[in-house]
Amino acid sequence: MDFEFLNFTDNLPESWQSEFKFDPKQNYDGTLRIWLNDRTYSFKVDFKRIHRKDTLRSVKANNLIDDRFVLVTNALTDFLKEECVNMGINFIDEAGNVRIVSDDLYIFISKPNVSAGITKQPVVMTEGIVKCVFALICEPLLLSKTYESIAQKAGISVSMANKAIKFLIEKNYIPKDKVKRRFFDENTLMYDWLLSYYKHIGSKQRTIPCPPPLDWKSIELPDGAIWGGETAAAELTDYLHPQSLFLYSNSQVYGYEFNKSDSNAPRLQVCRPFWGNGLTITDKGRALLTIAELLATQDGRNREVAEIINDKYLHLKTLP
Repeated sequence: MDFEFLNFTDNLPESWQSEFKFDPKQNYDGTLRIWLNDRTYSFKVDFKRIHRKDTLRSVKANNLIDDRFVLVTNALTDFLKEECVNMGINFIDEAGNVRIVSDDLYIFISKPNVSAGITKQPVVMTEGIVKCVFALICEPLLLSKTYESIAQKAGISVSMANKAIKFLIEKNYIPKDKVKRRFFDENTLMYDWLLSYYKHIGSKQRTIPCPPPLDWKSIELPDGAIWGGETAAAELTDYLHPQSLFLYSNSQVYGYEFNKSDSNAPRLQVCRPFWGNGLTITDKGRALLTIAELLATQDGRNREVAEIINDKYLHLKTLP
């Protein structure tokens, strides 16, 4: 049970009279009473954080879901709100979204999808800073290295590396003392990076189309090449079948078997990496990049997978 939700009635409209009694039972955490137009409505309330559709399915399987059940949860994405509607689950979330549908009551409040937990204005990064931050997330030890080393790994100029480090100091992401340099708030930095990725990197990528492979998993990748986008997500989660095949590689890809039987098979798209030579793409860095690429598609299925990757690798409180 998540005790952070105990004051969830604060998210209800101010004009409502409501009362919550915490009284945990086998299948729910308490009882909510709402007074509307001289009538009283009572609901069983269960607290649970929801980041993907599978968790909603678990809620439906483990609770007696009826029109007197209400799920109290974190701020839901539009995709997850729609899934609640499809599954017939009433909900109240941290952002103030409400769905309560019963035989004698219909309430649906939808608010703009703002990210819970991010109280400050997101920091706007330039293209060079985006590249530099990605390199530093992958290799945090670069923080104490020379600007030349940072520039080489990030694929930027030495002067840009200097500007990026000054930016991180000014925004209080890292200390000024180089010897003690570390991230103060890496999660917020990654959140801000996700907001800046598409404008400076994702929207500018140019790919080389190659014939569709019979099996993308059997392709022998060139040195330093890594899968991106949905293909990387499939590797990280084994959760989806990629509809697009995206590969970061400095070299052309040869010697794989083509798919000649399926005219709709996705082509292999090869793109030069935006980072520099010798950068080690760690699990955290790859997860961050993959989430950014999935979010850029604005596809509900891909956002769900991005949430799964975040839960496993990054643990950000929310995604943009």
